[in-house]
Amino acid sequence: MTSILSNNPILSKLIEKVVGENNDRQYLVNKLIEEKTGCTIHNKNEILKRSDNMNDNEFIQEVVKNILPNLNFNKFKEMGFSIIFVNDDVYVLYNNMKVNSSIVDTLQLESKDKPQYPELYIENIKTVIDKFNNLDVSIIYNCSNIDSIYWNLFDIKARKRYPNHRIHLDANKHFEDIVSGAIYQNEDIEMQDIMKQIKTMEENYSDSFSDSDEKYESNDEVFKLEVLSYLNDDSVNNFLTMDENVSKIKDNVLDYNNKEQVVTFISQMLDINNSNDLSTLGKIYFTNNLFKFILKCKKFLKTNPMFMATVKNKINELEHESTLIKFAKINLTYDFIKTLKTTNELIASIEKELNSKN
Repeated sequence: MTSILSNNPILSKLIEKVVGENNDRQYLVNKLIEEKTGCTIHNKNEILKRSDNMNDNEFIQEVVKNILPNLNFNKFKEMGFSIIFVNDDVYVLYNNMKVNSSIVDTLQLESKDKPQYPELYIENIKTVIDKFNNLDVSIIYNCSNIDSIYWNLFDIKARKRYPNHRIHLDANKHFEDIVSGAIYQNEDIEMQDIMKQIKTMEENYSDSFSDSDEKYESNDEVFKLEVLSYLNDDSVNNFLTMDENVSKIKDNVLDYNNKEQVVTFISQMLDINNSNDLSTLGKIYFTNNLFKFILKCKKFLKTNPMFMATVKNKINELEHESTLIKFAKINLTYDFIKTLKTTNELIASIEKELNSKN
């Protein structure tokens, strides 16, 4: 079985150029070809095992049979692209303007954004834009590391548009055969596992939900998806933007014992929760994040009794609203109630410790 790209003369020429620069086939397969073309080689062990008895042309064709253009989602965003969800549609933006794949021909991509031989890499950027705009779930073969919360929402929108939501995956079966290793008789077990993950990706979000405390598992991505499922379409992008900002803030908090950093994070989280654009469930989600952060700041609580008292009062206030919180009966609200209880227990233990010293 051969790849649909096997007869692509551009790809063959690109691989030929790279092979002409270096005769170390292990280095070529494991690093150099990917680095210079922006593509991803699959089944590397199988290629290297077979390449011992191959001439250069046969080796090139073996690589071509196993290679796919690929773009990391984070790199896509760094280039200035983003995606937004509007009603049941998904749109690609470039510098906050809605675009289609033709925009790529007008861009002057910086050298750091493209490989030495960029032809297929650039074509793949166009493909990624088209597949996002068309709600084509086979984008998983062209764009890697799509944030799971974006993927889950994208998948929901794709199901709404296409009754047969696997139509695009089935149309790109050749890509699946490359990734899975099915192009070879003896399929690698590791590649089978990868494909199982891809095939079940569309089901993961629903399997994660549970109304049972016993079955419950803390999963932040599930919490986000639950919030999104309750939002109207106009609020989805606002919530996702706020969540990205919170993640950036978290990344900058290096020391939970550093008073300045703790105060900064708490202040920024409170600002987010005071936003008029945030739904009640969204506020519960971010408040839950805030209290989980506070749980890691035991030293800060000990040395700031007034703040600890404020937190205690806030918990008491929220617990009086627990009937409303429990009404939703989703994983997020179950976790939020548990977080409040754990925080209260921590404060009680700190108070007991401080009183014993007086």
